[in-house]
Amino acid sequence: MALAIFTAAPALRAQTTAALSGTVLDSSHANLVGAKVTALNQATNDKTDTVTAGDGTYSFPILLPSTYTIIVESPGFKTGKQQGITLYSGNRVIAPEMVLSIGSVTETVSVQTSDQILLTENGSLGATLDVKDIEQLALESRNADELLKVLPGVTYITGTTGVRLDVE
Repeated sequence: MALAIFTAAPALRAQTTAALSGTVLDSSHANLVGAKVTALNQATNDKTDTVTAGDGTYSFPILLPSTYTIIVESPGFKTGKQQGITLYSGNRVIAPEMVLSIGSVTETVSVQTSDQILLTENGSLGATLDVKDIEQLALESRNADELLKVLPGVTYITGTTGVRLDVE
């Protein structure tokens, strides 16, 4: 009886996963070697990566049953995507051929600022509170000194002799 359970275990385990394979070609339908292929599980966002072999094929031998998006990236080519590939337990699916067109991947990072954040000419600090700022501040009391706590360069010190405001 125990022997039957152990010999049946690999067959049972094989039924809980699926396999996916396919081929990546360039625009002239030649095999694309060394392309990065990602299987993205659409339900969990888990990613599994592999690289195409010498004949342009890729394989994901163990994937959880789900719906996948296949993403293919290779330098000098536009990124390719195939969505909606559904795998069921025990399936061995061959995805349609993916043909990548020539292109380049470029990324531009643009940082803009309109105000100078750090004054480099001198060490002065300053700020202005307008009526809107004063109305929106949560103050502990109606004391005007409470407004000074939010200004740069002001240190609010409490002690036994009262409150002292040090302005730098």
